[in-house]
Amino acid sequence: MPTENEFSRFCKDFDLRRPTEPPVKKTFWFEAKFEHDSDSINDLLRRFLINNGIKYLNTMNGDVWFIQKGAWCRCDYEVSGDTVKFYLCEFNKEEQV
Repeated sequence: MPTENEFSRFCKDFDLRRPTEPPVKKTFWFEAKFEHDSDSINDLLRRFLINNGIKYLNTMNGDVWFIQKGAWCRCDYEVSGDTVKFYLCEFNKEEQV
């Protein structure tokens, strides 16, 4: 877990570099199955991020943002039965300078 200073820097970076435009591309990233009846889609995403050592932020509107290849990202998803396919949203890199 990041320290408060690390968390503050992480939040400031998010505020400065978070994409505000819609994604330019969505690429399949991974799929996961619901493990518990109480799991939400964000629970599956956060579990994957934690298991892969990827720090993330939750926004007030329910989005989960994280840094992938040096850029802020989020996922879209498709649900099929008990499986969720996650798609990495790719944004215009020029916005994240």
